[in-house]
Amino acid sequence: MFNFPTAFWKKQPAEAVGVGTAIVWETGIGWSEYSDTIGPPSEHWPFTRISQFPFNVDVGGEIDQYYVDYGVNIKASSYDAWFGFFLTGGYDDYGKNDLVNYHQPNPWSVGDNGLQTQFDFEADLYTSYASGLDILPEYQNNSLEKTYNPFVQSGDATGSFTLASTSNLEIKVSGLGTDNDNNIDNLGYHVMTLHLYKDSEDFVCSGTAPCDDRQILQDEINLNNDSMYGVSNVDMQQVKLYAGNDLNTIVNYQRNPTSDTTRGALRQSTGEWVEQNSRVSYPSTTGIGTFTRSNLVAGDYQLRLKLCNQDGSAYSSGAFYGFTFTFS
Repeated sequence: MFNFPTAFWKKQPAEAVGVGTAIVWETGIGWSEYSDTIGPPSEHWPFTRISQFPFNVDVGGEIDQYYVDYGVNIKASSYDAWFGFFLTGGYDDYGKNDLVNYHQPNPWSVGDNGLQTQFDFEADLYTSYASGLDILPEYQNNSLEKTYNPFVQSGDATGSFTLASTSNLEIKVSGLGTDNDNNIDNLGYHVMTLHLYKDSEDFVCSGTAPCDDRQILQDEINLNNDSMYGVSNVDMQQVKLYAGNDLNTIVNYQRNPTSDTTRGALRQSTGEWVEQNSRVSYPSTTGIGTFTRSNLVAGDYQLRLKLCNQDGSAYSSGAFYGFTFTFS
């Protein structure tokens, strides 16, 4: 099973909802909170729902704004993993750092009476490195580190609904995740789980970044290779989806141009890099996973979503999950 930190998932009771035609969502994201008494190495940093921007971590007796000294390839399960979001910025020691043109005020979005919800991962620091942005004048003096997210990104959501009579629920899921398989382990990147709860949890589906390393596009050229960083495959492809506990069968496997049950479906517009502001336009119909629960009895239910990129150095720019819920 995927490993999610759980320290910041406490929620207030959900409000009463409608009759099977609306879902009320309570969404959350979390930050690590610096403490000089975090306990033994087996413990995570304390978690909070309150933004910790610009992070301000004590490193060697000095405050490291933006935690520039944070390491690479640190998994979410590691005791020193740092969780955080930049959102639209805020104030640091030099004034206001306005990031409204780089990130969203909330990674979660909800629409259509709660029947649609989406989680967008933030543009990450390591994609900016791979793209060679470090050599541009506007990104000197650690400006990249003040703009793009190098941390573990994790979110959760609980959707509550009430059924007045026996009904069916159809769930459609799609998304994008990194296709680079560098430093991947059995936990994967850009993971997602969805449970349906009534008296007990029913594991509906899960997802993970494809990490098929297709190399469809030429590696980022790093602006004529003048960057200090090597070329990298930062491409996004469609997430692999699984039904329930069957983690061996990809629901949305590649069906064209040839069938390959070991790979995820190819996204649309494979000849261009994913533009994160229009990321929802790239999934194809064959990349959508459909999951159903039939003859649900009347009563109160919860949909429980958890998502995590699993590693701050996973390429995350353009990664997301989208969900559509239909009752009948």
